[in-house]
Amino acid sequence: MKLRGFASLLRSEETAIVCAALDHYSACTAMERHGIDNPFASFDAGVLARARRLLHQAPTIRCQEPHALEEAANHASATAVMLNVAGSEDAEVLERTLRNPHSRSARLGAVLAASSVLMDEPDGNRNGPLLEALGEILIDSQNPYEERSAALSAMPEATPDQSFEFVIRATATDDPRIQAQAAMILVEENISLYGGLV
Repeated sequence: MKLRGFASLLRSEETAIVCAALDHYSACTAMERHGIDNPFASFDAGVLARARRLLHQAPTIRCQEPHALEEAANHASATAVMLNVAGSEDAEVLERTLRNPHSRSARLGAVLAASSVLMDEPDGNRNGPLLEALGEILIDSQNPYEERSAALSAMPEATPDQSFEFVIRATATDDPRIQAQAAMILVEENISLYGGLV
């Protein structure tokens, strides 16, 4: 896809077309791990602006978007792309998505994006509502493993006081995979302090 074509998709008033642009951007960003530059990197600001707009829209409904494979496909596309372009100013909208998700894909994308946002936050803000929302996802054994694991991975990006309370609680969870992941985080942080817990 050429730059002009991508720009046209991004400017579209059709939600599905904008989502296609965001999904294409996400796929191209993923190729960077193979050493292939994202040809649409110059559109970062525009991509983020459209993702924010989508998250302020009502979630799409499959009966109104008959080719969609899931509910809230617009929110899923928005949160997926925010992993690469979101900043600390997006903490509020991501927190809202975490607490009131309209699909599993949207919340998983929000969990992953939240980790990069926490890295961007000033130290004094890293234990705020976004961290609380991630902690609630981590501790709730009814949530899918993928969401809980991603939430747990975000904890070291926050300042230790509150985030490691969640990590310690995760060592007593009912899922041995989460237990092991939490134990590894604690040992890597300070084995002399947390070694007795694991």
